[in-house]
Amino acid sequence: MPARRRRYSKGQFVRGGRFGGAGTLPAGLSGLADVAATVQKRGLKKGFVIETALRHYLLALNAVPGEFITPPVLTVTPASWQSVTDALADTSEPTPALRELLGDA
Repeated sequence: MPARRRRYSKGQFVRGGRFGGAGTLPAGLSGLADVAATVQKRGLKKGFVIETALRHYLLALNAVPGEFITPPVLTVTPASWQSVTDALADTSEPTPALRELLGDA
């Protein structure tokens, strides 16, 4: 007989939920240590935590203009990485436009 689960506010469950014990996550989510820590710390159901995070993410996608959203994974070619390192290594003086933008900092 499965262990009884206690229902808390907003529909979350404690211990022994759909994904097993408190320390286990489905294979696709194994890298999300923050989810496991939050679940164990607060006694929430993992599915509830993931669903809430996804809701917040989708709300943010709707609130922020698309040109300001970067993908979670960026693929960088050797040539583009070289241009980034060259730009970081550049020690030339800032342009007048940059000085104006930063308030002569």
